Parts: sequence; structure tokens; C-alpha cells
Amino acid sequence: MRRYGYTLGLVDFGRDTTGNAERASSLEWLITNGLGGYACGTVSGILTRRWHGLLIAATDPPAGRTMMLAKLDPQVIYRGETWDLGNNRFKGGCIKAPGLPRLIRFHLEHLIPTWTWCLRDAIIEQRLFMKQGENTTCVHWRLVQGTSEVRLRCGALVCHRPHNQLTPQGAPRPVIEQSDRGVRVSWPPHAPHAPGNELFIQGDGAVPTPGSLWWHDFELPVEASLGYDFLDNHFHAATLEVVLAPGESTVMTASTQEQPSTPADQLLEGERSRTDALLLQAEASTAPPAIQHLVLAGSQFVVERKIPVPNGPAVAGHSIIAGYPWFADWGRDTLLSLPGLLLATRRFDEARSVLRSLAPFERDGLLPNRFPSPGEEPLDNSVDAPLLFILATHMTWHATSDDHLVRELAPTMQRIINAFTKGTRHGIGMDPADSLIRAEEPGSQLTWMDAKIGDRVVTPRMGKPVEINAFWHAALLSLADMASIEGGLPGIDPAALRSLASRVKESFARYWSPSWGCCLDVLDGPQGNEALVRPNQLFAISLGRDLLPPLQSKSVVEQALLQLWTPVGVRTLAPGSPGYEPFYGGTVERRDQAYHNGTVWPWLFGPLMRAHEQVHHDHDAIADFMHPFVSHLREACVGQVSEVFDADPPHRPGGCFAQAWSVGQLLSTWRVCG
Repeated sequence: MRRYGYTLGLVDFGRDTTGNAERASSLEWLITNGLGGYACGTVSGILTRRWHGLLIAATDPPAGRTMMLAKLDPQVIYRGETWDLGNNRFKGGCIKAPGLPRLIRFHLEHLIPTWTWCLRDAIIEQRLFMKQGENTTCVHWRLVQGTSEVRLRCGALVCHRPHNQLTPQGAPRPVIEQSDRGVRVSWPPHAPHAPGNELFIQGDGAVPTPGSLWWHDFELPVEASLGYDFLDNHFHAATLEVVLAPGESTVMTASTQEQPSTPADQLLEGERSRTDALLLQAEASTAPPAIQHLVLAGSQFVVERKIPVPNGPAVAGHSIIAGYPWFADWGRDTLLSLPGLLLATRRFDEARSVLRSLAPFERDGLLPNRFPSPGEEPLDNSVDAPLLFILATHMTWHATSDDHLVRELAPTMQRIINAFTKGTRHGIGMDPADSLIRAEEPGSQLTWMDAKIGDRVVTPRMGKPVEINAFWHAALLSLADMASIEGGLPGIDPAALRSLASRVKESFARYWSPSWGCCLDVLDGPQGNEALVRPNQLFAISLGRDLLPPLQSKSVVEQALLQLWTPVGVRTLAPGSPGYEPFYGGTVERRDQAYHNGTVWPWLFGPLMRAHEQVHHDHDAIADFMHPFVSHLREACVGQVSEVFDADPPHRPGGCFAQAWSVGQLLSTWRVCG
């Protein structure tokens, strides 16, 4: 067994951070279970979001999640003294944080958040991880050193609510019963979100004492800053007590199913071995620590998903959660993330599975913007997802030489091309005059710039968006490439596809604006052409299909670096443009207004760097551009990459604290350009 305290060294904080309530509460952590379930919180242990908890179970996986265990607040008795190590914030900003002065270290051991407390001459460690494929959180404790045993008591605060809601006062009380090595917590059948109605809190050698009281008015400052309700309530279900001698370990588990007794260190070593295997598979075992963190961060988004089959039982598949803590799995996000999360890390079987999982949802050449839950109608207001499906299939085929996959998915890809050529729903279709794709349904947000406030689409981009036609051109050539496999693809003519792509390329010249030195963002919109400097034009270069002449490509990259690039990603609109918003924050309306009007998106770093590589062929420069993200791995959600940043310095992170395509595009950049 490797030594305790092992760390990659990048995410490692000492007393200057752990002893500061404000600083330690601004740093978050995340663990996941491969089903869509997760646990997250702050380094301080203070809850600041409605999403913070130790077990958010995927009760309707992967998108239906239930908050079940909020906290296990620890108390340690050592040599006749009692130390409360739990920290909380209550209504009115009342912070009770007796544990912070004793918290001497927090670090990530691969994906495992680890806390270290010093109590006189005793040192005790806590590690958190989840069992993969189960709604089970493991809390591993070890008394690293001491001159006598410690008595560890952990108070379990539970609730039973959808993870995006709060528990009101007067919520149903759970039923608490003793079970093997702990307690069984159950909620009345009429409780909302009834699946996953049982919670087992257990520990080897644990003596449980059932609880009976509500803890009211936990104040969640992040929720308050966003204009949401911010007071939550949790029920003290039980206190579990164990005794540890120096060098001994124990594990407490919180699970939707009763757990067997398993040696504590065996469970921990299992999780360590799993993450070692991910690095080995990705050929990243000797990569720099930042790359290793990104590889492991990417693994947290990959989930199992049951795929419906007409007139038959659902089959196993895979999907990609767009972001934690609140996103589900989205079609566009999945396809933009797949190359980095799965191909760059050599998880080829999961890449195939994701594509096979998406294909059955194709209707009229469109794919769902968000995977539907059972009984839901799919939302397919996405002009880019179908084209990205073809590009992702081509990249997977290129990485695996899997002709069988291509033949299997060819009918879906052919229907997409036919639907776009002839026209389909949402005003999506090819203009026969220039062979470019238009997307122009009033009131619908069809591109990735999809913010909507009430009935108002913030960035409607109706007409012919530049990146859509870059995707269209690349999709035609990609399908032509795949149709050239031995034996061809029935009904697909590579020559006809290349001929159409040639016409698209000829018409694409209309996007060029000599006066701006870059491409227009939208052609032929209701008000004419949109001459805004946005990052979407980068795909005309980054896809490597020579859509623009070399001098124009160089100019686009130069303008992007000059006006859009920041150390943490790419602005969505150049400063000084009409509607430019320098900061992302405040109410949902203010955030949505800023979302694509300046706000920086890390995922756009990938297209910019690949475009830079196409123009300059300078691998060393890519590493320099990536370096600021190393620092970001030590802020916000440690070891992860945020969804967005403010457009203006100091580029404060915001949005989801862990975003799939942010991580995926960085991994793609590392593999392709680094």
C-alpha cells in the first residue's frame, strides 16, 4: 500500500488557506459515481450552495438526483478533550467554525479530497470518495499518529429533496431505525421525489445513536448572491461513534443500499487503483500534474445511461454530464466534449457507446439538445448537434479505424445530411442559392449561444451563423471520407458530398470582411449581416478543412488573440462592441444577458489553439497559452475547470464549477497540439 499523504502536489493547501473561513469556503471539491450522482462541498465544510452535500444520489440516473446526506459533522475526543471539527453558517451570517483552527491541510490525492487535522500530538485524516456505479459515498478516517486512541463521533444531517431545491421547515420527518453497523433512514412514501427512499449510514465498529431534531436555517451565501432562496434545513438522523487506535482506519458509508463490511483500506486502495488505471489508459501516468488532474477531472463527467429500445428493454449506454452540479447530459455539450474526454484519454469503448446512445434519438435529421428523461419529449432546438455528431463519429473512426461503427451509424448521418439539404424543423435547412445552412426560427435559440430570458432570445443569430457552416462543410467532407471505406456506404456518394462541400466553400467567402480583418458572425439575418467580432469564426480554421485562404486564417487568429483571448479562455464578444458585458453575475436575468456578450468560455480555448496551430505550427506556444489553467486548478472547484469567467480582469470564475467541455477542449488541445 502506498503511503498516506500521497499527492500530485498541485492542489495542496496549508494553514494559510484552511484556517481562513472565507478563503476555505470559496474553494470547492467534487466527487462523482459514474451514474450522475455526486458529492460536493467546500474545503471549510461550510455549506454555501443548495447543491452541497455528501450524497446526492442518482435516483433516476443520470439526470434525476436526490439530496440525501448533507453532512457528517465530526467531533473528536482525545485525552479527555473534545474538539468539534464541523463548521457551519446559519441565518444572519452566523459562522460557527471551531474546526478551522485545527485544520492544517487540505489536498487532492488524485480525485480524493483529503483533510488533515492536528489535535495536540494527534493527527487525523479524512478522505472522501464514491463507489463507481453505486449511490454510495465513503468517508475514510485514519488516526495517523497519537499517543492514545481517539473517539470519533459523526453527526449525520439528512434530507430528501431534488438536488436543485431546498428543504422547507415543516418537511416530513424521516423514520430512523437501527440497522447493521448503523442506521436506516427512510422517508414517507408520499415524500416528493420518492425513488431512493432509503438511506443507510453505516460504519465498521460504529455505535449509532439515533437523532430526533431538525437543524434549521443553514444560510447559503452563494445562493443569496444569485438572487435565490438561501435558507435550508436538515434533520439530525444519527450520530455514529467509533474508536480508533494510532495507525487504524475506518470507513463510514452513506448509501441507498445496505453496505457489507469491507476493510477500510481495501475500499481506499480500490479507488486509488481505479484512478491509476485511468491515467495509465490515457498514457498520462508520467504527464505533468496539471494534465493528470485534467484527465481525472474529465472522467467525472462520463456516466452510464439506459437507452430505450422500441418494443424491448432498455440497453446500457453512456453519456456525458454537461456540468456539475446542475446540468444533465446535453447533446451539443456531449459531442463537443467527447474528443477530449474520451478520445484524447483513449477511452474508445465509451466514445463508441456515447455515439450509439445518441443515434436512436435522431428525428428529422435533428438530435436532442438535452437527453430526455422517460416520458419527456426531446428538445431538439439545436442546429449544431447533428453536424457535431458526424464530426465526432469521424474523429472516433479516425482514432479507432472502426469501420463497423461507421456502417452502423451511416443511416443516421445520411438522414442528417438529407434533412439539412432539404430543410427540417426550426427553420433549419440549406439555401439552394449558396448551399449554406440557415437557422431562423423566431423565438428559438438554435446555436450554442443559447441564452433566453423569458420569450426573448438574447443572441438570436438568425440567418446563417458562421460556425454552423464551418461544421456543415466539415461534416460533408467527413462523411465523404467515411464513405470511402472498403465497400463504401450504401446510398452515400462521396463525390456528391465533396462537390457540395466545394460549393459551400465557395460561398463561405462571403463571410470575409476586409475592413474588420476577420469573418462576419452571421450572414443574411433579418437585419442583414452581423458584423460582430465573436469567436465562432475560429471553427473555419480549427477544423482543418482549409475554408479560408492562409492570409485570412492568419488574420482571424490575430484578431482573436488581440480582441477575444484572455488567460482563461476566449471572450464571446470583443470589448467595446454594442451590448458588451464585462461581468457575469447577479440575478439570472443579468447573468443570461452577459452569458454570450463578452463572458469568457474556457472551452473556446480549444478552437483558438487549434486555429493557432494551423496557422503558426508552434507547439511550444500552446503550452505557454495553457499555463494559466494550472493556476485555475487551485481555485473555484479544485482540480476542475469552471464553465465561464468574467470578460474583464481579474476574470472571476462563474457558472457551473465543473464543466465538461471546458475540460474536454483542454484535453483535446493537449493531445493534438501539446
